[in-house]
Amino acid sequence: MGRQATVVLSRNASPAKVSRLRRSGVDLIEVGTSFDDAEEHALTLAAEGAHYLSAYNDPEVIAGQGTIGYELERQLEGDLTVVCAVGGGGLAAGLGLWACMRPGVRIVGVESEVSTAVSTAVRAGGNVTVDIGQTLADGVAGNIEPGSVTTGLIARHVDALVTVSEAEIHMALRYLTGERGYIAEGAGAVPVAALLAGKVESRGRAVAVVSGRNITLPALASVLA
Repeated sequence: MGRQATVVLSRNASPAKVSRLRRSGVDLIEVGTSFDDAEEHALTLAAEGAHYLSAYNDPEVIAGQGTIGYELERQLEGDLTVVCAVGGGGLAAGLGLWACMRPGVRIVGVESEVSTAVSTAVRAGGNVTVDIGQTLADGVAGNIEPGSVTTGLIARHVDALVTVSEAEIHMALRYLTGERGYIAEGAGAVPVAALLAGKVESRGRAVAVVSGRNITLPALASVLA
């Protein structure tokens, strides 16, 4: 029988996410007040012998996220502009690898404007620690692991990186709930926010990858109000 999985989160993680993880039966460790604190603790556990699986800086995770592209091409014909959220960059890197041999496909990554670790690293040609602000899109907030493979892949294979504001994220959540009947967390709404704000130059059909619905009812009600 395999060992129980351990998940490391910050104490500021979405309560909805924490609740779902507790119900799943994992060993949950809450540490620090940011993603960076949680990642640092997880890397410490790895140095002590634990098997560490990054949510983004892992070839198999990146490859797995890239399979979204194969799902899209089975359902849609013609040119595509695929828009996705960027936190650590695993999803954008995977989609970029899928798209690199498809001339009719563009990939656009979207960050919160208060958490721009990936775009800053891409511009600098290497990881740079940036200040992280408060955002409803907590699933994409934080710096990235030193030496992360995602930044190089994104620099080569993602066509554009844009940012969205908190007001634009709130507008996207209201649109998804009111117009589409879909509940998403802040990070999941980030690509829709970029499209609604006119920040994406589209070729062909635009597709927003809406991933994650870890938002509490009070937080969603506050946005909708």
